[in-house]
Formats: sequence, structure tokens, C-alpha cells
Amino acid sequence: MVKHADGGIQVDRSEALGGARVRIMLPHERPEGRESVVDPGSDAPTARVLVAEDDDALRNMARLLLQLAGYQVLVAEDGQAALEFINDERIDLLVTDVRMPGVGGSQLAAKLRERWPELRVLYMSGYAGVDVPQDDLSAFLEKPFEAEVLVREVSRLLKT
Repeated sequence: MVKHADGGIQVDRSEALGGARVRIMLPHERPEGRESVVDPGSDAPTARVLVAEDDDALRNMARLLLQLAGYQVLVAEDGQAALEFINDERIDLLVTDVRMPGVGGSQLAAKLRERWPELRVLYMSGYAGVDVPQDDLSAFLEKPFEAEVLVREVSRLLKT
């Protein structure tokens, strides 16, 4: 994300802090000619995305990236939490970790598709050989992934 924004990262060893100091430097404005991560022709402003991910850092990163791309984003720390706070509000896309404690990503998607049969789902996992439903409304993203890949896959799924 930092490189994409034409920023830099500086890491210094700090005896006083007992570790390292990391500085992230970002430009105030995007340089001319540099394209945005957002696809201007996308349906981003009206799409509602639910991110269900048990890793705090990844969940927050996905939320931030998708918000910066213009999506309305809801987040849940796992499948059960997602089911508890989802009401009748429309969800256009579910971005979910496959393996989570309690209700996993495939179970969550199946329950949400009972309410919204045309729900698009982007499954994510860092484990090899995970079994996810294969259909025209679903895709799989292997962790770790680049920021642009997440935004591109979300946009692609919403356009299908």
C-alpha cells in the first residue's frame, strides 16, 4: 500500500525503545499521472461489502482499502458475529476468511445466501487445499495478497 501511494518505509534500530522504530512516509497528494486503486467505472459508491475476518490486522486493512475504494463496508470479527448483527440491510458482497472459529466462511456464505441468493462471495485463506464453493458468484483469494488484488477482485465480482 505504501509503495502504491509513492511512499516510503524507514526502519531504524532503537536501543532506547528496545526494538525498532518504523516510519511510514506518504505524500500529501498523489503525483500527477499516478492512477488510483479505485476503478472510476465501478459500482463502488453503492455497493455494500461485509468483511468477516478473525485476524484484526487483516480485517482492518481490508476495511480501510475497501473504504478508500469507495465501498460501504461492514466488518465482523468472525462468522457468528456477522450473523448476529446482519439485519435486512442489503449486502452485495461478502469477503470472508474460510477458517474462523465457530461459523466458518463457507457456513456464513450459505446462511447469508438463504436471505440473498445472488450474494457474491470472496473467500480468503492462507491454508493450502481449502474447500470452497465454486460458482459464478464466488472467487478465492490466497493470503497474503497485494492491496490492489483485493480491490480488483471485489470490483470484478460486483460487475459479474
